[in-house]
Amino acid sequence: MDLAKKARYLKLLGIDTFALREGVDLSEPEKVTVQENIAPASAPEQSIVKEEPIQQTAVVVEQPVVKQPESKDDFIQGLKAISKPSQNGLLVVFTEQGKELSPESRSLLSNMLKAIGFQAGQTGYAYTSDTDSIAIDSIKGILVFGKLAGDAMVLQAGARRVPGEDYLQLDNLPVITTLHPSEIIDTPELKGRAWNDLKLLTRLMNG
Repeated sequence: MDLAKKARYLKLLGIDTFALREGVDLSEPEKVTVQENIAPASAPEQSIVKEEPIQQTAVVVEQPVVKQPESKDDFIQGLKAISKPSQNGLLVVFTEQGKELSPESRSLLSNMLKAIGFQAGQTGYAYTSDTDSIAIDSIKGILVFGKLAGDAMVLQAGARRVPGEDYLQLDNLPVITTLHPSEIIDTPELKGRAWNDLKLLTRLMNG
């Protein structure tokens, strides 16, 4: 479209003056460049959580301790303990009827044990019983006071007499039967026999 025609059109539209902008070519539509200066929407602030490293903890699974059943060989049948386990390896056995000692018998017993190197307070004590048993682990020798107690051990605990010897044996333990302290007090002449029994016991326990 020429300039005269454009002026005529503008006049019809009520526009009296028409000035051409310098440097604008009306033969081509004006290119309008829209510069979008839109800042990108800021991302919502995210809370920054500092992750602590996960510490690996070694889990130790404890295996249950299975207690092995105790064998009958670990006990002496037919005896009931009347004191703490023996600390010196000696077990003194009475009959149930003979376990009660008079003060005089108790003093004699202590002297008899001391004579062969055993303290009364470190010795274990028991009496014969039909239904009970005691642990054998701390015992190295057995001294039985009284003929009845010796016979009961043969029947209940399974002690046997060693052929040709004057002592018994129970699970490889030497068993010496001697006089009850009350018998020695009543009959002092029996001290020599009791002393021989004690010497045999020490020889067997130390041998």
